[in-house]
Amino acid sequence: MGKEQDVLRYYFRCFRDDGLSSKLGEGVNLSYQEMERGIVSEEFLRRLLKSGKLEEGEIEYHVCPVVLMHEKDKFQTVAPLYIPACIKDGRFFPIPHRPPYISREYLSPSSEDKVAVGSVEKMDRYVMKHPYMAQDHWEEAWHYAEEMFRAVTGSTMRTFAIKGYARSETGRVIPLPEKPQGSAIESAYQELLSQDRLPVLLKEYLSLEDREKVPLLSAEAGADKHLGQMNGVFPLSDGQRESLHHLFSIENGEILAVNGPPGTGKTTLIQNVVASLWVEAALQEKEPPIIVAASTNNQAVTNILESFAKEGMLSESHSSEWMEKIKKLRGRWLPDVKSYGIYFPSSDKAKKLQEKGHDYQIVRFNGENFMEGLEERWKFHELKNKFIERYQQFAKRSAHSIKEIRAHLHEELKKTHQAILDGMELARKLEDGRKQLHAEFEGSLETLQKREQEWKEQLEEKDRLLDQTEALKQAWRAFRRKEPLIWKILSLFTSVEEKREGRNREFIAQWREKAPFVFSSFSTSSIEQSIVHYHDEVRKDWEETSACLQKAKALLHTLNEGKKEFNRWLVAFGRTGTDDLPDLGSVLRELDRTLRYEAFLLATHYWEARWLEEVEGLPRLEQIREKRPTPKERRIELYHRYAKLAPCFVSTLHMLPQIMSVWQKDPLAYEKNKGKTEYLFEVIDLLIIDEAGQVAPQIAAPSFALARKALVVGDTLQIEPVVSLPSAVDVGNLLGFKVMKDLSQLEDMEAKGITAAKGNVMKIAQRRSKYQKNELAGGMFLAEHRRCVPEIIGFCNSLAYDNNLIPARPNEHKYDFLPHMGYADIEGQAEADGTSKFNVMEAEAIASWLKRNKEKILDRANRKAGSKRELGEIVGIVTPFRYQSTLIKAFLSECGIEGITVGTLHAL
Repeated sequence: MGKEQDVLRYYFRCFRDDGLSSKLGEGVNLSYQEMERGIVSEEFLRRLLKSGKLEEGEIEYHVCPVVLMHEKDKFQTVAPLYIPACIKDGRFFPIPHRPPYISREYLSPSSEDKVAVGSVEKMDRYVMKHPYMAQDHWEEAWHYAEEMFRAVTGSTMRTFAIKGYARSETGRVIPLPEKPQGSAIESAYQELLSQDRLPVLLKEYLSLEDREKVPLLSAEAGADKHLGQMNGVFPLSDGQRESLHHLFSIENGEILAVNGPPGTGKTTLIQNVVASLWVEAALQEKEPPIIVAASTNNQAVTNILESFAKEGMLSESHSSEWMEKIKKLRGRWLPDVKSYGIYFPSSDKAKKLQEKGHDYQIVRFNGENFMEGLEERWKFHELKNKFIERYQQFAKRSAHSIKEIRAHLHEELKKTHQAILDGMELARKLEDGRKQLHAEFEGSLETLQKREQEWKEQLEEKDRLLDQTEALKQAWRAFRRKEPLIWKILSLFTSVEEKREGRNREFIAQWREKAPFVFSSFSTSSIEQSIVHYHDEVRKDWEETSACLQKAKALLHTLNEGKKEFNRWLVAFGRTGTDDLPDLGSVLRELDRTLRYEAFLLATHYWEARWLEEVEGLPRLEQIREKRPTPKERRIELYHRYAKLAPCFVSTLHMLPQIMSVWQKDPLAYEKNKGKTEYLFEVIDLLIIDEAGQVAPQIAAPSFALARKALVVGDTLQIEPVVSLPSAVDVGNLLGFKVMKDLSQLEDMEAKGITAAKGNVMKIAQRRSKYQKNELAGGMFLAEHRRCVPEIIGFCNSLAYDNNLIPARPNEHKYDFLPHMGYADIEGQAEADGTSKFNVMEAEAIASWLKRNKEKILDRANRKAGSKRELGEIVGIVTPFRYQSTLIKAFLSECGIEGITVGTLHAL
């Protein structure tokens, strides 16, 4: 399978190595001297054997020579350094490409409140300059570990000390388990590595090549496939719309990256991707798509769930027949269904939610299952009756069956779809008209009207000239007909020609004042030529002017009729007409607020009817099946049924391989537990990964195997993935699994975004997207920012986004005693505590300022009626240093201020 297989094996190893120190357990004690020599005593081997941790051969041990214990709490230890090794014949041997490392949790910067012995920067610098070459000799591994430790910590292994900690007399030898830890991701990796063919989307994700970019689509391309909108108030922004249209163009096995800086509407985009695909499947009367939105960030998962639980809003407008129809369509006709999303949490998360109460539609196959509850017979009949009741209120007619209701809703949906297509046709006509207006009339309707009047006047003048020229032409022909025949016969004789010219003088004399041009000669041929030429020129000029006039009239008619049609449309939807000339964007925005929202509501109830039909028919279906479906087939059927009520499945990436798998019992085995896990590879129609800049590549890889297409949304300029994998281990794995040949390729691998320690899913998606909106990165770009006031986002825009963001929030000034973005210079001295820094005066100044201004802040924040926000909901304090965070918290406590989040960016 080539390089992709190497990358997959590399990710599997890195996934298992991530957070090594937390996976290693306690281990067996060994003296520092024995560790250094690499020769272990029989007594040590007996202890390993007694502990069950001795396995000769390929088992990997991690030798930890430096262990410190807190002087007041012996269970609080610091064990930063590990040397991978194997044991053969009572000796330690290095493992090629498995270099010594300092655990990531002890390197700054860190999101954890841990002692830092050095920095990631120092560790990376050493690894880059010193490739690990140890092969057969333990001395080489020990020397490498010693030099690396000195470079990172500034101390030797033997003399290393931390204030408040006592040095243990012994180190530890800890086995790394080779068997799976029971992780769904780990099991999925093993299944993928055992297969002969990798799923297409996973292969795309694992590719090391940079995908060739293709031109972006036109503004209207893909708009016909935008069929659903989840609310009737806010239309898509230009960036959201462009991203949506480009998503509709990708094929199976392709990835689209959408770069979404903070506050640019990533969640709204996800909502309307789901809405459109759901409506499309309803129109085609297919099974609903299986769409999964996932992330490693719990806040991202919660945001998606909460957005799918919100009632679709309706814009304020005048009363109209359409508005009354929409009011009856809004909301669910199955009242127990609260959201368009289903949540698949882990067992621990589900337990916590159950303890504190929640509103999520949870599905756990061995626990709380919202969807199963709906299908219980007593509940089902209640839901069916309420559904019919709501339908009859909408349709103002009785219904005899769910099938009849479903058919009627589908007809209504088709009509709405046709109206959307009609709206798109109007949009295209208006867009073509606007393009012509810009190309030929400076984009001005006034210019067009002025030119039309000018051409009209010119045509009237040319009509007069043409009539005059036509009269001259006819008069000349009549004059020629009266010429003696003999002159024509003898025209070659000079005397005859002179007579003809004399006669022609009479004609010219008669037309001298009336002719529109001057005759240059009296010869018959010259006069004939002049009249015919001038007549042809006038005719041509008349035709050109007439064509310009007709084109101007046609364009005016198109624009005026389009404007009238647009206004009739607005009035029908209960909105106010406009005097402005509509364009493509204005029509598309109104489609979002009206017909696309209507289509989504109709599709919602169509799917509810389909669900009712299916659940009601399940007992009968089981009786008439000719072939019993496999567990995998049953699970796919089940998920399609769930998707009829909730089109978006929401999960963490850690849980996704588990929910997309089933247990397939071995039919030939007597034992009940004999069988294997079957994965639903390439079953998800669309995988959406949110906050992908915070997702490590090795966490997401198995999830790509489960899907056909992927929409990857995020921002590489925000928080990076939280990874505990030491860079030394990552580099060793890159070399060991032949992803790169030597260290000279490391920089390129990091630029590609594939490395487990420093890469992220967003970088990979940017590289593998076939579209590129701007120079910042591959993929599409959401530019309109609506969260921060312009002064704040302007700083980020200039610093990180090359001024590609468009501030879209009004410049309100809520806290009038503060600038939107300010700076206070505090005189103080920065001090160091190990690798952490602190400044006492700054910490005290922050706490004192908050104490003085607490009441002002609360007053401004709670001016709205009923608002009772606490200070901790309004103020957050960010510092890059752990010790500074501790100081600030202490000073705040002295000031009587509690509940404020203080810490690194990860704390917010």
